[in-house]
Amino acid sequence: MKLQPNEKRLITILAFVAIIALSFQYLIYPEILKGQELAKQNTSLNKAYNLLINKDGIATQLQTDYDVEYSKLNTLLDKSLSSSLKDEDLDRYFTEMVIKHGLKPSSLTIEPIEEGSKEYSTITQVYVTLGVDGSLDQLVELMADIGNKQFLKLVNMDTTQKGEEYNHTLKIELIMLKG
Repeated sequence: MKLQPNEKRLITILAFVAIIALSFQYLIYPEILKGQELAKQNTSLNKAYNLLINKDGIATQLQTDYDVEYSKLNTLLDKSLSSSLKDEDLDRYFTEMVIKHGLKPSSLTIEPIEEGSKEYSTITQVYVTLGVDGSLDQLVELMADIGNKQFLKLVNMDTTQKGEEYNHTLKIELIMLKG
């Protein structure tokens, strides 16, 4: 049995179609499925990434807002400390200063300077005794901050160690205008 030229062409075309169909089935289609799966993973990873970026963006924005408000508070208090302040204002000021340096406030005492010291008609002096817990590096940063304020003077400092933590007691002289 001899094949006619038309039959040979049909068999050739059928072979090409079979090769194309099998190639699609076993080579191309699995890659399409793999690409779709990778696209889904990419989408979920992009969502997770955007969520993390957004959280960091929110955290960064909150930190920026906090820093701006904190600097406004410091500016206001620095100006206000040249005038008379109530004990609550002093407590808030020193607590914020301690927290800013990563220390944990444990006590705060405000007391007038003892009798027998010079009396001034326009200014008043008080001692503020701070008890704080934290590392020595944090304490050094706090002391540097106190040293940068013209109206504050570090009078005395004591440090005791409790295991890994240190307990620091600072006695600070504060000069204010009389109210």
